[in-house]
Amino acid sequence: MKKRTEYADKKLKNDSLSGQWAAVSLLAALIFCLLLGRYYRKLHFSPEPSSAPVICTVQGAVKRPGVYVLADNAATLFHAVEAAGGLRGGKPTEMGAALLRRRLITGSLVQIRRNAQGEFDARVEPGSGRLRFLIGQKIDPNRAAKDELMLIPLMQPEFADAIIARRASRPWQRLSELREIPGIGPKTVEKWRKYLEVEAGSSGR
Repeated sequence: MKKRTEYADKKLKNDSLSGQWAAVSLLAALIFCLLLGRYYRKLHFSPEPSSAPVICTVQGAVKRPGVYVLADNAATLFHAVEAAGGLRGGKPTEMGAALLRRRLITGSLVQIRRNAQGEFDARVEPGSGRLRFLIGQKIDPNRAAKDELMLIPLMQPEFADAIIARRASRPWQRLSELREIPGIGPKTVEKWRKYLEVEAGSSGR
């Protein structure tokens, strides 16, 4: 009877140990699967979206004037000059470190000039309305040329002419003022808000 009792105790202990080992093995398998899943996500999915490029136009005293896409959203005037092949007849270091560090934004126009003393300077201003329209930015009715205004849906040649004629004597202050032009109603102005914007400083104030 005693032997049977000892045998039953050993069997219970073995069963208990087996159950514990099974639980530990299951837990280890779950942890392994969790770690594997995290590694797979880290390997195949970027934690942060890539930065948007800067699209700008470089003109003037550079070797290859044109439109350039600068990969880094922290692009500077130096990157723009380098993309355009460098200065024509000089080195970027001749422009001054502070100027070369100037940050650029998409839609910028960079004008590189060389004065009579041979010194290089740069002017950064909003780019052409055509470029800004193509990359999804709004254009300024106080600066856009007629062919740029004609890119806008519902724009008519007579509307574009009237916009340009009016700004010559009295710059546009608000888009709502476009309703002063015969044939342009409030619904048209509202649709144009997707494409037009009076920029600060362009109204003459």
